[in-house]
Amino acid sequence: MRDRLRIFSVVANKLNFTQAAQALFMTQPAVSSAIKALEAEYGLPLFSRAGGHVQLTDAGLVLLGYAGRIHSLEEEAMKDIKAMSANVQGTLTIGASTTIAQYILPRIVGDFAARYPQVAFTLVSQITEQMIQSTQEGRVDVAVVEGDVTGNVFNASVWMTDELFLNTVDDGHAPEAVTFEELLSLPLLMREHGTGHRQSLEAAFRSRGVEISDLNIALTLGSSEAVKQAIEGGLGYGFLSEWACKKERALGILKVVPVQKFRVQRQFHILQTKQSENASLVQRFVSFLNDLAPDKNVAAP
Repeated sequence: MRDRLRIFSVVANKLNFTQAAQALFMTQPAVSSAIKALEAEYGLPLFSRAGGHVQLTDAGLVLLGYAGRIHSLEEEAMKDIKAMSANVQGTLTIGASTTIAQYILPRIVGDFAARYPQVAFTLVSQITEQMIQSTQEGRVDVAVVEGDVTGNVFNASVWMTDELFLNTVDDGHAPEAVTFEELLSLPLLMREHGTGHRQSLEAAFRSRGVEISDLNIALTLGSSEAVKQAIEGGLGYGFLSEWACKKERALGILKVVPVQKFRVQRQFHILQTKQSENASLVQRFVSFLNDLAPDKNVAAP
């Protein structure tokens, strides 16, 4: 509709379909088709072509007035919206636990920065336990963490749900699936204490009456990247977020091994200190985050 009105306005001003097509860098049949579609929509002819001359009909004159007003309103809206973006400025310190900081937030912060170029960003990455402490102490404006959160000096809201899957090297010898009992004897690669990753696994195993100390832990590592490298090196099996290893699975480097009747799900939380909760810049970023996960379950890219 908007494009048709633009075409109509050019034809109405030139009263010549050939000249209008040239000005619009379109073919004349395409211009004529757009006008016919408008006339069919309104149920009245917009131009008369008697005597080889193109003239606006009464309906065309009315529509031309509205088309001009619509164009003016669009320009006014664009100007106001751009002014809003230009007025958003300041410095935003964003905290994130390691998986989120590595695999999720960079693209989101990039999109937010493109919309609000006057805002300067600092991204702080720590394990969940440390990130919660940093938020409590006000060293970050807003944080996104994995795992459970507790504290009375900040507000926490669920952002989205994530799941950890058991991965192994895709060497053609990996099992198609394992039972929970078989899982207990597999050499497992574990993240360090204090991470949301570790907390989620501890809670999942504990729900089945198993402590982490009961598992066959081959190695404890400091990042999801280290876990991936260890899996690729044949050192064992590791639970990883879909966000962390989508590329490796697509390339046939890693393979998911389903564990029968056992799932490790967790939630990502947005943390705000109560002092910063009403800050307009923080709220704008939180709204931006929530718009990306309206059902709280964003799929990995």
